[in-house]
Amino acid sequence: MKVIIVFLLLVLPLFSWAQCNTLRKKVNKFTGETRIVTDKSEPAVIVKELRLGKTSYYMSLVAPGDMNVNQKGVSLLLDDGTRIDWPEELVTIASSNIHPRNKLMARSYIELTSEQIQILRKRRISECKLHTFNVVVKEHSGESIRRQIECLVNMNTDEIKSE
Repeated sequence: MKVIIVFLLLVLPLFSWAQCNTLRKKVNKFTGETRIVTDKSEPAVIVKELRLGKTSYYMSLVAPGDMNVNQKGVSLLLDDGTRIDWPEELVTIASSNIHPRNKLMARSYIELTSEQIQILRKRRISECKLHTFNVVVKEHSGESIRRQIECLVNMNTDEIKSE
């Protein structure tokens, strides 16, 4: 039993580091603004923006869409059944070169409150809804997003690789 506990104590930090290693930083040389972005292969991409001494967090969501353009309403469903809703958030439609079967993608870019960041640090996203377009988030992706948010909040900006 002691061996298992020691093994977990050694392996879990490595897994967390692997999640943090996917973060990418970009510094605007003109404004000094720093943007740190989570893994873009996940259904939800989280952005930490450092501008003029202020830290802001944003979330970019994408789902297969159709011609029903410029609608409102974004929701997240978390693994414990909690919902986070943005009923007035705009959902735009854009062409996609990422998903060849779905020529159009619904997109939304949301500013997150500190309370929402704290919730997302503890709970996994299980589903996203952009207007009427749903995306089920696989458990491992939800956990990856959660861990990356933890990295965004806790890591020193100097430790993150630049793009």
